[in-house]
Amino acid sequence: MAERSRRSLSLFTRLEAEAQGQNVHELYSVSDSPADTLIDIAATFGANTVILGGSKRAALVNLLKDNVVARVAANLPGPMRLIVVG
Repeated sequence: MAERSRRSLSLFTRLEAEAQGQNVHELYSVSDSPADTLIDIAATFGANTVILGGSKRAALVNLLKDNVVARVAANLPGPMRLIVVG
């Protein structure tokens, strides 16, 4: 578990370093359709990269998260990149 946390922190540190001079926005939202909301927010802000992450504590959460990730990946517009952590 500690190794995974260290790798996630390392990834975020690297991404933060790569983002120097870029507009980075941490956005939070509550929605009945998380995938659609994520795609809408990313398109509204003109994002070129979407980073999704979360813990893997319960099988149901994993199933729902994977479903959201799959829907976001399948529906992101144009050249937008998706990075999944966790």
